[in-house]
Amino acid sequence: MKFIKNIWTGVFLAKPLTKGNYFNHTKWHNKSKIRIKELKKNYTPLYDNITPGFLAALDKKKIQILDYGGGYGNLYYTINKSLKKNFSIMVYDNNLTIIKNAKKLNSRTKNLTFTHNLDQIKKKKFDLIYFGSVFQYIFNFDQINQIIKKTDTEYLIFYDLMAGENPNFYSYQNYYKKKMLIKFYNYKYFKNNFLKNGFQVIYENKMFTQLFGKLTKLPMQNFKKKFKVNYSKFLIMKKK
Repeated sequence: MKFIKNIWTGVFLAKPLTKGNYFNHTKWHNKSKIRIKELKKNYTPLYDNITPGFLAALDKKKIQILDYGGGYGNLYYTINKSLKKNFSIMVYDNNLTIIKNAKKLNSRTKNLTFTHNLDQIKKKKFDLIYFGSVFQYIFNFDQINQIIKKTDTEYLIFYDLMAGENPNFYSYQNYYKKKMLIKFYNYKYFKNNFLKNGFQVIYENKMFTQLFGKLTKLPMQNFKKKFKVNYSKFLIMKKK
């Protein structure tokens, strides 16, 4: 696949009015469907995603997981082949087309459900909330903090979190000639939100990101040093 020279363009300290949404793009949905079908046949673990091992070490007979912004349900297949204990995943996504398609693709998969209803989520209890490469599309913590509180969640996992020593800023991500607004967080600012809500860091590390079929640093060569985030983060937090 051809590598896009500049995946992200522009630096905005204040949120621009134009957001865009490539999750409504037919090509994005088609690629996601193909990926799920591939995962069902033969899942190749991502070497930098320690989520299955972490879950295996938890002293719980069954683990209830909320996959926030989980799209077509990739996380289930990341876990299912390697985790030898009972678990269930509820995927939340605010895109109704994604939810409808995902339900059809995974209709025979046990312990995997999908919803776009936040009220339904808030009535449930989860051991863990997983945020997989999604927080760049979340621009404030209000809704997340409410969900964490309502669901009495003990653990939080942030995979492929694009945050560093940079100031908070917005940029546009390019995808098949479409643009979508995203946010790069200051890492300390990001963690402080959850520290203030009673969580502590139990694991953190930098990681490569999978882009266009290969693992790489974040290609931000078109940004000034102040705004460059060279590596994504893998972060696990636990409620005190």
